[in-house]
Amino acid sequence: PPIKKPLFLEQSDVRFPDAIRVTEAGEEAEGYCQWLHDWFQSAPSEYLPDRTAWLQHCRQLQAAAKPWSPLNRARSSDEESLIDLYDFMTALNEASTECHIFTTDAGGNYYVAGQVLTFEQGQRELTSGSFAAMGISLPLAIGAAVAEPNKQILAVTGDGSLELNIQELKTMAFYKLNILL
Repeated sequence: PPIKKPLFLEQSDVRFPDAIRVTEAGEEAEGYCQWLHDWFQSAPSEYLPDRTAWLQHCRQLQAAAKPWSPLNRARSSDEESLIDLYDFMTALNEASTECHIFTTDAGGNYYVAGQVLTFEQGQRELTSGSFAAMGISLPLAIGAAVAEPNKQILAVTGDGSLELNIQELKTMAFYKLNILL
């Protein structure tokens, strides 16, 4: 779609190269955002592809049985004594409520959390996302515990990630933070 007015950089905004602000001539940013929103609401179909089939496919995947569900996986007798990460995260998901904040970092716990956690009870998760930063779960948990002292923090991490910030166990203990690791 054609933009009503051109965008330009104001000379006064170039003082800080890392924080260049783009402004629009003669129109406030809020007005431009409203115009853009209105355009998308009434845009001709040639600009916006029909995603009905894709959304239906996604809803079918959501409703389908999950391959990681304990009910859908066969385990050998040798595996029965092992802790399965999918089973563990499923149990955490089912036991958690709006009083819980999850923190995850790199590796299996991040990927499994993304598949298993449903956030249907108002839970939240702090993570580095697809950056998969190793060792960030414990620092995130400390920050969450300080910011939300009435919530219980469920920090899920692996042995390698824990080694990167193992000294923070002292921080947890010293400040008596409400973190389950």
